Amino acid sequence: MTTLLKTKPQRQSTGSESKPPLFQYILCAPTSPSVKVQEETLTYLNQGQSYEIRMLNPRLSDCTHFSSKWVKSTVRVVFHNRRLQYSEYQQMEGWSWNRPGDRILDLDTNISVGIKDPQAHPLQLNTIEFLWDPVINASIFIQINCISTEFTPRKHGGEKGVPLRIQVDTFIQNDHGEYLEHVHSSSCQIKVFKQLVPSLSPQEAQEWLHRNRFSSFCRIFSNFSGADLVKMSRNELVQICGPADGIRLFNAIKGRCIQPRLTVYVYLQKNKNKPNSMSYSEEVFHALSLEQLTVFELTEKIADLYSFPVQQICHVYRQGPMGIYILVSDEEKGSTIRGDVSFLCRKDVLPHKRFLVIFILLSDVVDKQDPLLETFSMFLQELKGTEQILCICENGDTYTYWNNLNEAQFRRNISRRCIYELSFAEINGTVLSLWSENRKSSRFLPGAGGKVLLPKKIEGSMDALNVLCVNQCEGGNEDKLQLEEDFYKGGKVTWWNFYFSEQLGSRPFIKRDKFDYIVKTVIILLTVIISLCSLQHTSYSWLWRNYSGHACFVDIRREISLCSSKTKDIDYEEVAKQEVNLLTFETKEQETRLPVLLLIDDFEDFNSVTDLQQHVERECQEKKVSAKSPQVILMNCIRAESPEQTEATYDTVFIGNNLSEQEQRLFEYKLEEIEKVHKNAETFYGFMILKKNFSQEYIQGVVKNTLKDFNFEKRDAQLIAVLALLNYYCKSANIHM
Repeated sequence: MTTLLKTKPQRQSTGSESKPPLFQYILCAPTSPSVKVQEETLTYLNQGQSYEIRMLNPRLSDCTHFSSKWVKSTVRVVFHNRRLQYSEYQQMEGWSWNRPGDRILDLDTNISVGIKDPQAHPLQLNTIEFLWDPVINASIFIQINCISTEFTPRKHGGEKGVPLRIQVDTFIQNDHGEYLEHVHSSSCQIKVFKQLVPSLSPQEAQEWLHRNRFSSFCRIFSNFSGADLVKMSRNELVQICGPADGIRLFNAIKGRCIQPRLTVYVYLQKNKNKPNSMSYSEEVFHALSLEQLTVFELTEKIADLYSFPVQQICHVYRQGPMGIYILVSDEEKGSTIRGDVSFLCRKDVLPHKRFLVIFILLSDVVDKQDPLLETFSMFLQELKGTEQILCICENGDTYTYWNNLNEAQFRRNISRRCIYELSFAEINGTVLSLWSENRKSSRFLPGAGGKVLLPKKIEGSMDALNVLCVNQCEGGNEDKLQLEEDFYKGGKVTWWNFYFSEQLGSRPFIKRDKFDYIVKTVIILLTVIISLCSLQHTSYSWLWRNYSGHACFVDIRREISLCSSKTKDIDYEEVAKQEVNLLTFETKEQETRLPVLLLIDDFEDFNSVTDLQQHVERECQEKKVSAKSPQVILMNCIRAESPEQTEATYDTVFIGNNLSEQEQRLFEYKLEEIEKVHKNAETFYGFMILKKNFSQEYIQGVVKNTLKDFNFEKRDAQLIAVLALLNYYCKSANIHM
């Protein structure tokens, strides 16, 4: 719907025929239906919103005598009431004083077409001017930044605001080349109001409902302020107003633009042989928004755009392959889609049960005539069911509308063929991870119900963390034998050790008896409000002190986001920021998200752990991350000063150095596997000391055999002696290399 700017009447000589105005300007905004027929039309506009004004020339032949191809138009926002026109200058000055730096009228040059040399004088806040070619026509987009209530004596709201007027004056060049010869003027009456914002009072909210054609619901929302309306969900509005008006009201409140079902871009091609015809570089396309998708709607809008009778359009054609013209009809639309669907579902094109038809719903489908529902019906008939159809919905509301519409239309419940609880990032990551090449070249994080792609750039920004991914180590070519040998000799465990143990033909890592308890405790923590979990190890198991923590990570890496700090000398604030960034990655719009488990290795000072915890909590508050379940869990693997067994608490687990019978049997089985692969298994002291249950006799024998040929006159032997003394007499001593 549009508003035609009324042309200023011109005197006609007696007996002369009335001609259409030289120019015509159309404001692309609907007129108010509450105005009586004999009264001048009134259009309500939103403050700060861009509105199009189409500059048309229905009398093209009368412009041939112009001395220049360009004409100059001036657009002004002025008062409609004559009383205020006398004090217009003072009113504008007062507005400028209250709004320093703002303009009453702005021109959005980024989306305006067909104009040149736009100007906005700094002292004329309500005026813009530009040049345009009447042969080509033009479209400008204006923004009005004042509201009608700013010029009322008592600053009343809503309908009591003063009416304004958009006035367009057009000039041509005189003999001196100046645009001073006035040829045309048009104007229309408007009122400008604020969009619905939380600050509106109940009275202003009532007036907003009335202006936006929700008058029938004014009584229901009589005591609602702007804040009350903004807080309402779509489901609540649908329950109160019904599906059609509820969704329309929700879109109006949220300022969402309802997309047309189809947008067609057209331009009027002139005769190339005429001297005034435009070149191809000057073609101006206009957008036509179609809702009914009928030929009549298209022809009606084309006729309205170019101002000629709709009866003059006999047929509409579209250009097909090889430049042929195909007649467009209402029957052709449906038959073309059905033909494409039938072709795709042929067994010789796509074998049955070897492909999947996916419908992606980014918005609600509520109309039974929606083309998406028609297409779904065609696939449903061709495939004889929904086994090869999958629907991905943006959210739960979209799914509900879609499922209800299918039940009403086809009597089918498609809930088992719909995905709506996963984000698009999780769906995308899960699909990408199905391809083996992607699993090798890309890294994926666990999601609430799938996987999320972790780009290298994002991971690189988390330089203080080692992020454990679901597909960790896949596609690598590390030396398995060397890594195993280093670890069993007492080296630090790596993710590769766990990866190799998961492969076919390998026995998995030995899990201590407390392993299941730790994992179950971590999983249970996901539903309990707790933010710190410390994992203690005995000082005598220093060779394997961080093994259990890493093993927990590997076992639950598909259920929770995992990472570890790269070093103890870290910036707690930076680690906290990166932790929260990992927590909220691709989940900012989700109410629930997987927590992050951070493994911090050997933080013996509990104050440091507390400091890190406080930084994480502070960062969560700044990022407004809140939930009933924990979002970040800290797992600290440290050596206990005493080897004595202690009772487990809600945040502490003690792993002693005495193996149970079950653990001893597992070590025996593992030793048999190691001896089949490694010829020097007897030198795997890290593994053997634990297998021997920390036997003093075995340890003494290893030490004796190792040191029997040592020359204690040399420095390396003396260093070992010093380390032995420190270990015996100074249990808490640290050596910094």
